[in-house]
Amino acid sequence: SIYFGYVDNIILAALFSFHFTILDIFNSFHHRL
Repeated sequence: SIYFGYVDNIILAALFSFHFTILDIFNSFHHRL
């Protein structure tokens, strides 16, 4: 990308963390039903 590699890694890490957090919330909600 146009950013430095380490910046891309931070962005990707943040996106994956957010993605897995959403999955955890969804799974927790699903198990409550």
